[in-house]
Amino acid sequence: MQRLDLREIAQMVSGEIENSKERKIKGIAVDSRLVRKGDIFFALKGARRDGHGFLGDVAQKGAVAAVVERGNAKAAKFKKENPTFPLIFVTDTLSSLADLAHSLREKIPAKVIGITGTTGKTCTKDFLRSILSTSHRVVASPGTYNTEIGLPLTIATADESTELLVCEMGARHIGDIAKLAEIAKPNLGIITNIGPSHLEIFGSVENVAKAKSELAEALPVDGFLFLDAEDGWTSWIEKKTRAKVVKFGFSPRARYRARVIGHDGKFHPIFEIEGPGLSTEVRLSAWGSHLVKNALAAASVAAILGIDEGEIKRGLEKAVVTPGRMQVRHMKDGKIVIDDSYNANPLSMKAALDFLSTFTVNGRRTIAVLGDMAELGKDSKKYHRSMGSHASSIGVDILVTVGRGAQDIAVGALERGHPEGSVFHCANISRACGILKDITEPGDVILVKGSRVMSMEEVAKFMERYLEEVS
Repeated sequence: MQRLDLREIAQMVSGEIENSKERKIKGIAVDSRLVRKGDIFFALKGARRDGHGFLGDVAQKGAVAAVVERGNAKAAKFKKENPTFPLIFVTDTLSSLADLAHSLREKIPAKVIGITGTTGKTCTKDFLRSILSTSHRVVASPGTYNTEIGLPLTIATADESTELLVCEMGARHIGDIAKLAEIAKPNLGIITNIGPSHLEIFGSVENVAKAKSELAEALPVDGFLFLDAEDGWTSWIEKKTRAKVVKFGFSPRARYRARVIGHDGKFHPIFEIEGPGLSTEVRLSAWGSHLVKNALAAASVAAILGIDEGEIKRGLEKAVVTPGRMQVRHMKDGKIVIDDSYNANPLSMKAALDFLSTFTVNGRRTIAVLGDMAELGKDSKKYHRSMGSHASSIGVDILVTVGRGAQDIAVGALERGHPEGSVFHCANISRACGILKDITEPGDVILVKGSRVMSMEEVAKFMERYLEEVS
């Protein structure tokens, strides 16, 4: 982070400071549990908790100041009990966090790369960070810091020495990415794909495309926009940008192309990349053929930035993706657990099922444990049933579904002709774990996938504990 004092921060957020002290700020925190000595704490108000109620905790942990809202009763109580603790009073702490990030962005010379899309944002970011870090000073969004809170925190970790800043950008409403782009001012942008997600809010895939295309609209005329050559919305989106468009994909019309060769013995994908200044073979340490597109998008950006193809190859091959995304664990009794539990929508669930089906070539039995795909609106039943039908059509042996929405995955599989004895529907995770304990055998490959609200990671954790016990 840039070295700032309290007065500078107060000016950036248009706040009024009380008890100003000559102290340099070492970092920014919005979660009282993560505060470190020297941090400034932004007391944000959420749906469940008000950060103003934790001011005492952050002071004890060594925070040097806090940004609070005028008129907040909890802040007033804290001030009375801690009259010498520095406070910066603002109208809205969330807006002030954005104002601070906007000011910090103006002070750094780094090129900014924005990444959005329905699926693959975080994995693309992981691949790109790994490549760029081989030769540049890089700051990238940790985990899934892609919101109006996460993006400012990412920018705040950069300083004058940062050369490249990679920012993941998510959206739940039209206008969200436009706001994030106004803060980050990206020079380059990647839109991984467009598909059904958050439809209860967006209402249609077209509105999803409109939201994601805000990144395209925000890019400067001397910037670059990277688009999936095979995505059905690409021709529509490319008309909305002033930037130069670079397409990646598997087809001849892509500037940077990948050709999948196959997998190694541990099912890591092997593929070739071809394009201007880039011709190399890559063996990912991550799992899943669908990650090839994410790796290709990252490689395309790196090539345009002038990164040597040897560094691109090394960066891709050593990249580690964020947990909860295609984490493959080989167990002592021969079972394989694929933890792709972080989140789910129709695009990502189909890709995960396709990866699971690759294990059938070795005669392994495949089991898909699938939870609800949340926020799909009026078409939820259709999308869930299509997943069941797809799983059955590609030869997944056993389906275990969890949750009310996922019941339609089971229905879709049965309608496709899947044997009734190979489809199990569970109301909750506990029941699903019990069934898995009863039916799994040595050598099985078990995929775990579902939306975040389903906490499907608990199934993956159970399987790991259970398999360790019986190994």
